[in-house]
Amino acid sequence: MNHEKIFKRADGSSVLISVSVSIGWSSNEPYWSRSVHVRAKGKRRWSGVYDQYTPRGLSQPEREKLINEAELKHCTPDEVLQVKMDLWEKIKPT
Repeated sequence: MNHEKIFKRADGSSVLISVSVSIGWSSNEPYWSRSVHVRAKGKRRWSGVYDQYTPRGLSQPEREKLINEAELKHCTPDEVLQVKMDLWEKIKPT
């Protein structure tokens, strides 16, 4: 299940935070993932915040750390939590 939310910044730029949750096939534990994209003021194109790294020189934990740091330069953990909670409200059992 996916959910997206756009946050406007004071300088006119926008940040798109997309979160998804899924259940793995080998366990019943949920897996959360997120993606952050930015759009400059007056532009139409969204750009990923981690386009500028070379994955071949990094191990998987180093990649995850680099991507996490790049995403958190453009959004706060509270904004990510807000999007996750919005998704949870959509899918929670009644």
